[in-house]
Amino acid sequence: MKARSEIELPPSWRREVRPREAAAMIGCSQAFVYKLMKGGRLRSRVLVTQGTRGIRLIDRADVEAFLGEPAA
Repeated sequence: MKARSEIELPPSWRREVRPREAAAMIGCSQAFVYKLMKGGRLRSRVLVTQGTRGIRLIDRADVEAFLGEPAA
């Protein structure tokens, strides 16, 4: 697994990002990103094809909105 500093940020034209990319954008762990998804702060969806594993995608606008919120 790559260190957080080695993860490239996704291009700005992509509307959805993977949890690892969202974690790199926010500067947190993937576990925290999953907690944000579970709490409803980040919307996500899973792309699944029958017989294969799914790909979880997070709405980039939600990540950017989370970054714009003041810290509590």
